[in-house]
Amino acid sequence: MKKNNPADVNQVLGDVSQMVLKDLGLENADPIGQAEVIASIGQNIMDRVLLEVLKVIPQNDHDEFHAILEKGSPVEIRDFLKVRITDFDQFVQHYAAQELEATKTRANMIAQGV
Repeated sequence: MKKNNPADVNQVLGDVSQMVLKDLGLENADPIGQAEVIASIGQNIMDRVLLEVLKVIPQNDHDEFHAILEKGSPVEIRDFLKVRITDFDQFVQHYAAQELEATKTRANMIAQGV
């Protein structure tokens, strides 16, 4: 299995960020504003995925999961969830895409004055 080079990951994240900014019509906005939007969307996606995780994992695993979250180790979090959620990567992608679409819908409504 090929490990991702940090430069590769940064390139992918940059590409995704640019795609999101373009979808929201913000590709020419102030870079500071762009960074704020990307950070906000990232936080929304993370919150959505965590909410869905808590719905899926057994209640008796919640305390252990919260303890692992507090440590902040992405590897530990991933390892914990991969054994509890079938097709974890697809699970994350699904809810991340849903939250991104919801964000785009909200942005479009705001832009239209709705």
